[in-house]
Amino acid sequence: MDNLDGRMLYSQSRVVLVLLFAICSLLAVKFTTRTSDEKERARAHVILTSIHKLQQNHHALFGTYLSSRRANTSDVLKWDDVPGRFRYAVETDYGTYSARATADLDGDGQREVWHVDPSNPIPVRLHPD
Repeated sequence: MDNLDGRMLYSQSRVVLVLLFAICSLLAVKFTTRTSDEKERARAHVILTSIHKLQQNHHALFGTYLSSRRANTSDVLKWDDVPGRFRYAVETDYGTYSARATADLDGDGQREVWHVDPSNPIPVRLHPD
């Protein structure tokens, strides 16, 4: 009888371990994979953070911010070559700057807008898509 109980316990524990492994695998896949929209947002976040660092460094060296509208910055700010669906623009005004990333991710005509400026160094989503 003891041998039969040991086999049953072993069999049940194997089933529990297999189920636990399956649940952990599903959770790992769910929380480590990103949708294409999440990848686009992550890319926009990285690019806006880079823009902020570039602006801070340029301001520290030259006392001005770079604008995507000025013709003399086209060799530094190449916005048309940035991969992804977000489009970027930097505006300068009265000793400050504002950088925005906009995209219509789901094609409904509403644009998602992310923003960074000297007082908000971490990109903030102003309008969801």
